[in-house]
Amino acid sequence: MLTRPLVSSTSRPPLPTRSVTIGQQYPHTQQLRRPAPPSRLSSVRSASGPSQHVDLDEYDSAWRNEVAQKNNASLGHVESGEDVAEEGRPRKKAKIESEAIMVSSPTDLNDEVHDIPPDDAHALLPGAPMPLPPGPQPALRKPTPKKQLNHDPLRKATGLQPPAIAIRLPAPKSIADFSPWSGTHPEDVLNETIIKGGYYDKPPNPSQNETNSARHSIWPNLSQKNNVALHTLSHLFTQVLEKRAAMGRITAPSSFKPPPRVTVTDTKREAWLKDLANLAIPLRRQSRTIPHGIRGKGLLEQCLAKEIPLSRAIWLAKCVGANELRAFRRKGVSGTAGAQGEAKWLRDWTVGVQQFFEGVVAECGKEDWRKQIDYAIKLTSSLYTEGLVEKVEYLDWVVRMLGSAEEKNLPLWAIMVQIYWKELVKLGYRGRRLATAILEHLHGLEAQTSTACVALKERLRKLIAILAVTEQGCLVVPATWEKYKHLLSPVERAIPVHLRVAVTSVTRRNERLAAPMTRTSRNTRSRMLRLVDLLDAVDLRLDIVKLASQCLALLPDINGLVSGLLSWTSSSFRSGDARVYVAAGVLEQLYKAGYDIDNAISAYLQTDVEITPAETNNVGLVVAQLVQRDCFAVGVYLQWLIVNGAASTRSSPTPTASILTALPREKIPRHLASLRDALLARYGLVAHESAAICSMFDGITLELQEGRTKFIDRSGMLQSLSTSARSTLSTSLVQRIALQAKHDGITNANFCLLRDVFEQACQHLAISALIVATTATDDFAALASATDTLATYALALAALGQLSPLFHALYNQHVQLRTHRDFDRTFLLALLRLAVRLPGLDPSVAILLKNDLILCDQRSSAAACSPASDNLVSIIAEQLDNDDQIDAVFASGNTMDEATFNRVFLRVMARADGVGNDGKTAQSRLCGWVEQLRVIDAPELEKLGKEYVNLVMSKGDLLVAIPAGVLALVASGCLTIDSIFPTSGACDQPSVALSWLRFLAEPLILGTFTTSELYAFELQRQQFCDEEHVKVIELLCRVADLDIPATETTWVMNLSLRLNVASKGEQSLLDDRRLPGSVSKTILQCKRPVARILDLCEIIHTADALNIAVTINWLQAQALTPGSSNGNGEIRHALLEAFRSDSVVWPQLLSAAPPEMLKSIHDSAVDLVLLAASSGSQDNDAATAKMTERCCMLMDLTYPAVCTHDNTHVLTTVSDRIKVITTALGESDIASQHQLVANLQTLLHVLALYSSSPSESSDTQARVRVSTILQSLLARPLQQQGSPLPQDTMECIHDVAALYIDALSPAELSALLKALPVPAAKSHYLASLLPDSRPQDANLAVATRVPASRPSRALPPSAAARPPAPVRPRPPFPQSGSAVPLPQPGSAVPLEIMPPRQATQQVPIPSEVKYAPFQVKRWEVLPDATPTVGENDCAIGLGMFGARKV
Repeated sequence: MLTRPLVSSTSRPPLPTRSVTIGQQYPHTQQLRRPAPPSRLSSVRSASGPSQHVDLDEYDSAWRNEVAQKNNASLGHVESGEDVAEEGRPRKKAKIESEAIMVSSPTDLNDEVHDIPPDDAHALLPGAPMPLPPGPQPALRKPTPKKQLNHDPLRKATGLQPPAIAIRLPAPKSIADFSPWSGTHPEDVLNETIIKGGYYDKPPNPSQNETNSARHSIWPNLSQKNNVALHTLSHLFTQVLEKRAAMGRITAPSSFKPPPRVTVTDTKREAWLKDLANLAIPLRRQSRTIPHGIRGKGLLEQCLAKEIPLSRAIWLAKCVGANELRAFRRKGVSGTAGAQGEAKWLRDWTVGVQQFFEGVVAECGKEDWRKQIDYAIKLTSSLYTEGLVEKVEYLDWVVRMLGSAEEKNLPLWAIMVQIYWKELVKLGYRGRRLATAILEHLHGLEAQTSTACVALKERLRKLIAILAVTEQGCLVVPATWEKYKHLLSPVERAIPVHLRVAVTSVTRRNERLAAPMTRTSRNTRSRMLRLVDLLDAVDLRLDIVKLASQCLALLPDINGLVSGLLSWTSSSFRSGDARVYVAAGVLEQLYKAGYDIDNAISAYLQTDVEITPAETNNVGLVVAQLVQRDCFAVGVYLQWLIVNGAASTRSSPTPTASILTALPREKIPRHLASLRDALLARYGLVAHESAAICSMFDGITLELQEGRTKFIDRSGMLQSLSTSARSTLSTSLVQRIALQAKHDGITNANFCLLRDVFEQACQHLAISALIVATTATDDFAALASATDTLATYALALAALGQLSPLFHALYNQHVQLRTHRDFDRTFLLALLRLAVRLPGLDPSVAILLKNDLILCDQRSSAAACSPASDNLVSIIAEQLDNDDQIDAVFASGNTMDEATFNRVFLRVMARADGVGNDGKTAQSRLCGWVEQLRVIDAPELEKLGKEYVNLVMSKGDLLVAIPAGVLALVASGCLTIDSIFPTSGACDQPSVALSWLRFLAEPLILGTFTTSELYAFELQRQQFCDEEHVKVIELLCRVADLDIPATETTWVMNLSLRLNVASKGEQSLLDDRRLPGSVSKTILQCKRPVARILDLCEIIHTADALNIAVTINWLQAQALTPGSSNGNGEIRHALLEAFRSDSVVWPQLLSAAPPEMLKSIHDSAVDLVLLAASSGSQDNDAATAKMTERCCMLMDLTYPAVCTHDNTHVLTTVSDRIKVITTALGESDIASQHQLVANLQTLLHVLALYSSSPSESSDTQARVRVSTILQSLLARPLQQQGSPLPQDTMECIHDVAALYIDALSPAELSALLKALPVPAAKSHYLASLLPDSRPQDANLAVATRVPASRPSRALPPSAAARPPAPVRPRPPFPQSGSAVPLPQPGSAVPLEIMPPRQATQQVPIPSEVKYAPFQVKRWEVLPDATPTVGENDCAIGLGMFGARKV
């Protein structure tokens, strides 16, 4: 037996050992130390040693365990049995924080040995055999399965483990040169043969015995001179290495076959899938057969249900796909048909992947959904990464699903988008669809305020910010820019300051493309038109300070702003006295802001414009208001009059001088008042009107009878007074009524009389003071009249800032009176109607008024009548011959049956029409009777009233303007105009429409109705016309068909103007709802200083910002008139003349032209633009650029007339011009390039316009040609001497090219790719426009060395004398078909005849390497495809790479 050797002092070389960590502690860095291991042959049996031996490997394992226990104990950690090495089994490695952290071995071995505690293995007796070391401790040993035990026969026989580095041989030897000593081995038998010749496992052939030395054969060659022997030996070794390399390479063809599919039962299929999900079962075992019937969407669902690991799921998908694709080849389908079949199968498979993922998404909210969606995302993304789906279809699907995702699924699809982000934004077409989808969702979430929605909006904004910074082209979406452009403002604020220029660039590029596409007469309105629209839109929410700032932002020029304000105020095409106070308020704010409005007003008055007396009067009112507010320098104005010679003659007063009469005398200094009087006397005007004022003041008495509520100025004295005198008179009357209100109170008659005086004098400040004085009275009739007056002049009083205070004063009076007096229904209705119109009013006010109105109705109907009165009502109701009998019916009680109620109602309506009373009507009592009928039965009255209105108004009586019965029903508050107005089809007859139009707009006659009743009715009519202007316009259009003078009356024209303002001009109404042409022409002729007949050109020439709506209506009617072909020519000429004269409304005039005229104008505009783009002249550059810009605007506005036509000629012409400019850019000097670039941008503007609405097929070829030219510019964007085009121009070319390329079909896009020049691949502008046409594996190729082709003709002598060209080096890997064959393994060359290497080299045969594309079959790149390991079982033959055998 071998004795245990003594411990040597030599340390074993350090081995890398993993450290053991405990929780978050630092790794243990102390290296285990042990004696050096025995040599490789220490376990081999020796011939002279004892027969017993010890297993040093097992000892080595025990030594490791003991030392590790000691070290782990010092760290406070004891390894479990799973971490202890077993017999013949390598110890598992513990995971560490970093694989690069290694520990070193201690240097003192003796210290480590002495630390090992003594045990039975270490206890040695002198001369005693070494016992076997004890086995591992049971507590530290993990039970080892029997199947993992080592059953090596050598281990059983000898107890020795063969060395790991021993050479393996085929059975039965197994291990080379390893035979533990047993005493019976043939090698142990010593005899003469073995001693002389050694021991052989296989006796050698006697003929091959080597009995002599090889020295005599080799030495002569090695001893030659000139170092020939070294070359010979080198050649020998080289051949040996080459033969070895050739014999070691894999030359067998690929034996790859995908695992076959077999039909099995469902049970076996499920078992196979469960085994596939089990990582303990090797994949090669599963690759023997694959169950049939697992394919498509079902395959992925099975992977999800069985939780198959991703790598194995991809393996299964590849196996099934490879079999499916090979099925096409087995059927004999090849070529184009086979490729189409495979492409169709791949599309179907991609659809299955999409449906699988959509199905998982649809299960949102169920149990384990998060785990399932996590697996589905990883599986689908792995399929995409492996190239197992059609990438184009898959990416389009991701974008499409994001766009159609619901709000609850939007975060998930946002995650999907971020996974494939780089692929999605690589192509601009797909990136723009992605950006549009994100913007659409962001637009939909804009109003959401929940926490989840806020977080989602932030995420979407971040995606938009990333696109803006990295891929600006994806955000160039001109078609939807107007809808989404406001969403970039919060994005710009969220990104860093130095990156905000990206958002600015995106905005600039979108505006440049969207301008020609979205340009209409509405968004090309001039500053003056927008100012007029802003002023027309003033309502009860008026804020003077805000309005002034908005006006100043539209027109920064103070002179233009003041001129626009005064023109709007004094225009005869606008109505309403509120304009005066709105303009005065705005001018006051401008004066306070430091602007010089005095000179601006003087400049306006000095302009040579036609101003009617009415217009001058309104301007004077504005100036008077400014004087009242100390915002106008009267002295400067008077000096201006004198200096400009306005007062130098005694001729008729000019409009400028007429403003003198409006200046309030009491608000100007005495010396200026004297100068004013002198100037008025020079004009022949009355300077002193004190007597007239006193006469008027004395003539208005308030102690008259209650019935007088209307002021009649028979002498016309009030109208003859100047504006200043009227103001003085109104001030005196206000002081008088205020004094009376303190003592006796104000009655309704007093209020109505003074109100009529103030209305005729146009003194709204006096009306406001009158309402203030009335708020203290307890007369409900006066309070109701005051409330209706406040509602009538609500806008004017809002401009004066008194609307809200006056309403609250009236409301507070109602609150005080309701506590001790009964409710008055008329006052409550008036307050409630006004309360619902006031903006910003507390809702509790309207609620209180509604509740009070309900209580009032209940109290009115609660009075009971005696039983005797019922019979009395029936008796009296049978007669009803006069008014007294009708009064008796209502006086007898407030209940009656339905028949009696109908009889009384019909009799009341008959009395309203004047029947049965000798032509005398009882209209003064009508409202009272109707009110009593409402108290008796309000629903029945509403029903009978609507029937009566429909009956009366359907008669179409042209002699009766407004039926008295209908007026009574509305004025009393029993019915509203909205409730009785007919439906759209009931007014088709022009006569019926005229009856309703007169009912809504014809001036009222006092008759026997009270002033309060008529005033309430007039208020409801105005509110209905303002709110329901579309219905009223329909009536006006129906009435236009009647050839009667009524359509040309003043009230029709005034109504038409109000409707134009209410409908916000010409754009808010449909074409069939525009005002009639006859009415419009009458308005244009009558609203002039001198009424006259206007011709076509004059009407268009005089169009401005205030009458444009009426002018357009007339032009449209003129164009639709039969036989107007001659007039169309005149209209076209007039429109072009307005364009040349740069009229402020010429874009709006184009909207009235018919399509044929617009097409003709568009052709002319295109010719002008192309002519300007072809001109290289630099003379008058600014004027030319401005004219070109206006021509482009004319072309854009008229483009809708030709968008559906064939535009091939325009596109072809533009393409040719771009070619000419491109050539000229390379030949011109630097001075001319600026003009050429400007011409190029003009042509790009034309292309951007014509890309908005492409026709179906007429100009397809022209569009392809445009795309080709633009991509050529992007591919070679160089001018002369290599100077590039400006970046702004290049971006414009790129954006316009994107509009055309994105609209191309796949076939046209393929043709465009073929026409792409080779250097275009280096242009980053084209990278996002065109898809990558290269194959998926374009970087792979098969290289083959073939003999070089030789020229057929003889070379010249000079070429023949040249030395041979060096042979091209071989590629780094062996190539099939090589021209230099490798030596055969069995061949050998005798060394005696072997010449030196230089002598043996032959001139190599010229060869060249040819490369062929190589497409990797990704479905067949499978690991463990076959159950047995073959030499070349890969899908790609290993011989192509020169692989060697292992």
